[in-house]
Amino acid sequence: MNTADSTAERADRRDIITTLITCGAVAIGVVIATVNRFFALFDASGLTMEVQVPLQDGNVAGESGDVPVGVWHAFVTVPDPSVKLVVFAVLAVLAGTIGWLSALGCVTVLALDFSRGRVFGSRSVRMLSLLTTSIAVGVIASYVLTVFATNVLRTEAGIGAVNMSLPPEYWLGIVAAVLAGVLAVAFRRGAKLQKDTEGLV
Repeated sequence: MNTADSTAERADRRDIITTLITCGAVAIGVVIATVNRFFALFDASGLTMEVQVPLQDGNVAGESGDVPVGVWHAFVTVPDPSVKLVVFAVLAVLAGTIGWLSALGCVTVLALDFSRGRVFGSRSVRMLSLLTTSIAVGVIASYVLTVFATNVLRTEAGIGAVNMSLPPEYWLGIVAAVLAGVLAVAFRRGAKLQKDTEGLV
């Protein structure tokens, strides 16, 4: 093995190790964020969620006096939440967590396969397809369950209905799913091309 090949192999190994460490760190971060969300969701006063509310005028204290503001997001607490509200709220949190942890698992398997030289293997293609599905299902399920939970919360709190907009974090998840889908298609084509090439040898 010449010096250039050795250097490239060390660089590949370093990149794969960095990817594995990053996946582990992000997974820990996701778990910690989930625990924090549950602590924020349930406290001694009841169940609390951040929801969109009908636009209201308000005031915020500033250095030179009160500043008029329009309030359309608020943390709303229901002292005695129904079972339906609790179930929807918990599932909304878990759906996103499971989706992202599944996606990180797929990336970890891909990195391990790459370290063994199996770039266009059948498992790599399956992992990319599963990665796409994990992100898409996690994002969509989390959003739908959050809508259900906030609608029930508004009803129990006596707050008027509003037209919800899609928060930025969900758009980021959708973009990530699309990019993973494009990679899955590219790897599927690459695996087919590799198989056809090997058949000619």
